[in-house]
Amino acid sequence: KPTPKPTPKPTPKPTPAAEYVGCFMDTAADRDFAVQKANGSIGSCQSACAGYAFMGRQWKQECFCGNSYGKHGKTTGCECDSFNIGGNINCIYRIGEGGGPVKPTPTASPTPAPATESDGWRRMDGAFKVHIGASSRDIRLDDAFDVPQKVL
Repeated sequence: KPTPKPTPKPTPKPTPAAEYVGCFMDTAADRDFAVQKANGSIGSCQSACAGYAFMGRQWKQECFCGNSYGKHGKTTGCECDSFNIGGNINCIYRIGEGGGPVKPTPTASPTPAPATESDGWRRMDGAFKVHIGASSRDIRLDDAFDVPQKVL
């Protein structure tokens, strides 16, 4: 009896290369992509983000996934081919179908600058939050304080 030939396994389709979209701003407090995966290369990030339309890489090879991007706007300064890509900026790549840029939310008109006092200083009333640190990953000194209204 002839030995039957084994059925060949189907050849998997190669993963298309990640297509660079651009450099976009990000913030630790309000991430452009909410899903974070393990740090790694472009290829490992692309594999980890399978099923999403986009991936973003920043800082020291951090990997993020999502289906829309750009809610903080476009920027410059991404070092996409470096180990340290940059903090609070994403190298965005298209890796799947669908999705697209987020339409920016209109912001309120800027508040007019307060009047300059006779001594040349501008006084502002209200609550303020101070962040000290060079990146979203640095340990930060966070504090808030209120400035009382000027007493006449």
